[in-house]
Amino acid sequence: MPKIAFKAESVALLISSYLHIFLAPFTKVEESFSLQAIHDILACGIGSSARLKFDHITFTGAVPRSFFGPTCLSIISYPILALLKSFHLIQNSAHAGLVLRLILTTLHAVSVIVFANLVIRNRLTKRFFFLLYSIQFHPLFWAGRTTPNGIILPIVNLALAFSLADSRSNTRKYAGLFLLTVSAVIARLEIVGLIIPIALMIASDGIRSFVKVAQTGLSAGIFALAISVPLDTYMWGRPFHLWNPLNLNSVKGYAWPELEAILFNVVEGKSSEWGVSSWHAYITQHIAKLISIPCILLFFGGIAISFRSNSNSDPKPLKALVVIVSHVAIMSCLGHKETRFITYLTPLLNLYAAKGAAAIWQGIGKIRYHLLLGRMFVCMLLAGTILLTGMSLYASAGNYPGGEALKALHNLIPDQNATVVHIDVLPAMTGVSLFQSINLAQRSQTGAFGLNALPNVLAGNTNVWVYDKTEEIFKAGGTKDGFDPLISTFTHLLSDQQDCHLPSLFKPMMQDGEPISFSEFGHISIQKSLPPLVFNWREAVWLCQRRHI
Repeated sequence: MPKIAFKAESVALLISSYLHIFLAPFTKVEESFSLQAIHDILACGIGSSARLKFDHITFTGAVPRSFFGPTCLSIISYPILALLKSFHLIQNSAHAGLVLRLILTTLHAVSVIVFANLVIRNRLTKRFFFLLYSIQFHPLFWAGRTTPNGIILPIVNLALAFSLADSRSNTRKYAGLFLLTVSAVIARLEIVGLIIPIALMIASDGIRSFVKVAQTGLSAGIFALAISVPLDTYMWGRPFHLWNPLNLNSVKGYAWPELEAILFNVVEGKSSEWGVSSWHAYITQHIAKLISIPCILLFFGGIAISFRSNSNSDPKPLKALVVIVSHVAIMSCLGHKETRFITYLTPLLNLYAAKGAAAIWQGIGKIRYHLLLGRMFVCMLLAGTILLTGMSLYASAGNYPGGEALKALHNLIPDQNATVVHIDVLPAMTGVSLFQSINLAQRSQTGAFGLNALPNVLAGNTNVWVYDKTEEIFKAGGTKDGFDPLISTFTHLLSDQQDCHLPSLFKPMMQDGEPISFSEFGHISIQKSLPPLVFNWREAVWLCQRRHI
């Protein structure tokens, strides 16, 4: 087995990964299910009574998601969180949430390092591979975010490394196929777009290989179902019996979240409600977004080099391209398209981009000025990628007004108890999470995972606040006063309205004579003077308080 080296370029990848976390510490709605589930598992445990308090019971979402990823990440994170808390390096749940994301992005970085060491032999290509990964925005920004795709991504990267590694032994290839199948069945069925081409390439070696592929796929599927179905049926509070998912009147039983997601999004066509893109969107938009526009030129250069080095007796240079084309083709058949659905292709795309960069850097031919021009060209593309990453990170880091508002409220009234904060939908979707709700009652008398023997790593603040996320509560509730009585219990608001919804009851909190507000990114405009690019922001969230308190 090749030695897995953690050299300077690996350290650079880790540092760049952590930088994205620290500059954008808040999370958005796409990450909410897994993030809230991890919080609830650590704080409440998974007992039948504790499970009823989970966030997903109140905010169920369109389709269920598997608890396998959140449970595994909770187990991995707990000893690290406990150790940090023992040294007083974690003082509240927000710190714990940050550490959790750092752990996830570390797992991603390690999987990328393993991929590079197993798949890439050329030293210069490997260095460019790490360099490209370290300066691209999308791969690292999303690597530390608890979307279902993000949590499963380290396993997929390892599976691709095993499947495409240059090895005479087929054991590693079957291990990769096993991991891909388990990942698809439990977490993201779209991974089947990777499984099909890899399985066909392995099976093409002969009838024995075909049988072994079938056995591997079947055993992986059974193994994954044996994990997902009991765990998710229990966590979603379903009865353990069969039901007909195609019959809307059938009482829901056994839960296989990914099957229900496919039925909802693909069979029923519900995913189109989130938008429909053209068939070529992945090719013309999302791949460039995934690895940045300048790197596309290097990617095509790498493909050209691979075709030149390819022969009938050695098809290895083009195996990764087959996987890329197959997955994009399969995913393009669906109307709703998102970059995260093809995020698993990032190491493969960067593999060819690194090949292209290395080939240009080394030069083709012996004319010296050609070599100089080639290196200047590569440096320009890398500089363009860094510039785009800096712009994207700057815009994205300031695009969490809800998280910023809640953090500011905690700082403004740090010692105030009996606070009831209502959070409107927009702030709830832009940075507010259970981890950020640092004064939430953590039931400190109960240990982590519901076990008294394990200390609760999330408890730590003596103040207890109520964080209310009731939707549309400010619409007329039919009472004689024209609003829901619950409103009168609110002491503060994270409001998406400058007038605080009900000016007779609430007023903006002031600082330096101005209402305290928080902005989100609007757009970039071009001007003739310096600087040529201007980032435009719009006010989105206001801090409000009840009058006469």
